[in-house]
Amino acid sequence: MTTKKQSIPSYGYYLIVGFLILILSTVVSLKVDSNYDKKLKRETIAKQEATTRQNILQQEADRKEAVRIEEQKEAARVKAQQESAKIEAQQRQEAAEKEYIESEKRRRQYLITRKEEIRKNLIMGGFVWGKVGFGIGYEAEFEIQNRSTYDVKDIVIGTVQIAKSGTILSRDTNTIYRIVDKRDTTKIRRINLGLIHSQTDDVRAGILDFTVIER
Repeated sequence: MTTKKQSIPSYGYYLIVGFLILILSTVVSLKVDSNYDKKLKRETIAKQEATTRQNILQQEADRKEAVRIEEQKEAARVKAQQESAKIEAQQRQEAAEKEYIESEKRRRQYLITRKEEIRKNLIMGGFVWGKVGFGIGYEAEFEIQNRSTYDVKDIVIGTVQIAKSGTILSRDTNTIYRIVDKRDTTKIRRINLGLIHSQTDDVRAGILDFTVIER
């Protein structure tokens, strides 16, 4: 019986096997490294995206806060303007009211002074009186001379009934509804002045008031 001789791998065989193992380990290592790099890259991108989102959110929050602050400033400015305008309007109103009051005072004083001047130039003369109606009433005739530069009307005259002793028995007022032009004389004839006291001995009269005609 013959024995078959086993062949022993040569050195080149082991070299090839080792080289293949080296290549395989390198490929595996590269693949692992590639997967790790991809994972690391994904994590980096995710972190960058998260950071970007956070920055965007922060920027939006900062923008909203800035808008809120500006709105508050604008509201405060508008309120201040409104308060200032309100104060100015009140001051103007108070000044206008004060000016109106002063103007009214001046106007009234002017009218009083003017009326006093006209009164000095409004003269009643030629007064003659007599009893009427079986001696229970009296009437008079007189003239009103207007030496002023204003027309007047509705002249109020006052009469005083006097006894022989000098005692005043009665005081009466009557309005002459006539117009007396400036620098003119108007005669009043037989105007009824009312009732007369039985002991009246004399009657005196004078102008009490009148109305200035504004032209």
